[in-house]
Amino acid sequence: MADLPFWELLAAAQQRNNSTLAVGLAPALNRLPEESQRWDEPFLPFGKAVIDTTHDLVCAYVFHLGAYLALGAAGAVALERTMAYVPSGIVKILHGPFASDEYVTAAFEDGFGANAVTLLPVSNEMVIDYIIDNKHGAFIGRLVSLTGMRARAGQIGLYYEKAHLPGRYSMVLVKEPLAFSIEWHTNNIIFASQGKDFRNAMRAAAIKARTAPAPEAGHDA
Repeated sequence: MADLPFWELLAAAQQRNNSTLAVGLAPALNRLPEESQRWDEPFLPFGKAVIDTTHDLVCAYVFHLGAYLALGAAGAVALERTMAYVPSGIVKILHGPFASDEYVTAAFEDGFGANAVTLLPVSNEMVIDYIIDNKHGAFIGRLVSLTGMRARAGQIGLYYEKAHLPGRYSMVLVKEPLAFSIEWHTNNIIFASQGKDFRNAMRAAAIKARTAPAPEAGHDA
């Protein structure tokens, strides 16, 4: 799995769990379940609980860098360890969103171990820096000219917030003739409950949000 081109990794993840759902991990101290708040550094055990509860229902996890760095060094450690805890074959997306090429090394194998990032690019050159390796993907939140970048098809996608659905995003990646859609939920799943039932509540929310990939989005379409 680790050496697959990015679009093939995403296609395999969606087929594996028959899902287009991506769960966003943006922990906040005042919204964590009571069980997690007992820990001195709660983001890691909370992240593990989210993954344990939902890993068979998702194709990806989206890790919100800012939420983790709000805790400083402890948050960075929690982010790295939580991302490493994700089972093999599930896509890991690091949500910056990055606006420069200074984070390339930190984002991927030498740092947090993401498969893809979100970008707010200022130039084509900046986008290219994140996808030199075909195992990496980039989802762009600001339209830029992608002239001359057709060779990078299957690595570059778009993301946008859904109208009238705050905290829910769509990500779209195209590798003609295939199109892959990811439904990214930020808070409605991980904060489904703060009580002892938070695992069951998260799982129920993930099951409700889960959608199957379109037939044309498989390897053999």
